[in-house]
Amino acid sequence: AVEGGTPLPPWDRICLLDMDAEQALEPDDVARFDALVFGGILGNITENEDGSYGSDDRTAEIRRFGFVHRRHLGPMQMTTDTAVLVSQLVLETASPLAQIPFIDCPEFVDDKAGGGGPSSSVCME
Repeated sequence: AVEGGTPLPPWDRICLLDMDAEQALEPDDVARFDALVFGGILGNITENEDGSYGSDDRTAEIRRFGFVHRRHLGPMQMTTDTAVLVSQLVLETASPLAQIPFIDCPEFVDDKAGGGGPSSSVCME
């Protein structure tokens, strides 16, 4: 039990979100899991020569606790807020990952000069 008396779900009803998991989170998982583990797992992402992505695998620090179930949310790292939203879309609205539109590496342009002068932009990897 967690402090305050809230019971934890059984270990086999908890899922670790892990970029290195073989299986993606799926709508049917709503019946399998009572809790998802988020946060503290973001690391640096690198693009491999073959176009795939890797990371410094900070999730290994959590994975070592022996989670029975692991799922991924696709090949790109995302913020914890985004991971929670994506998980909600998958589990509560039964949206498969492939049907959720993502924008990878968005660029935001501040064009105060209306196209005729200097502007600035930020690209979020």
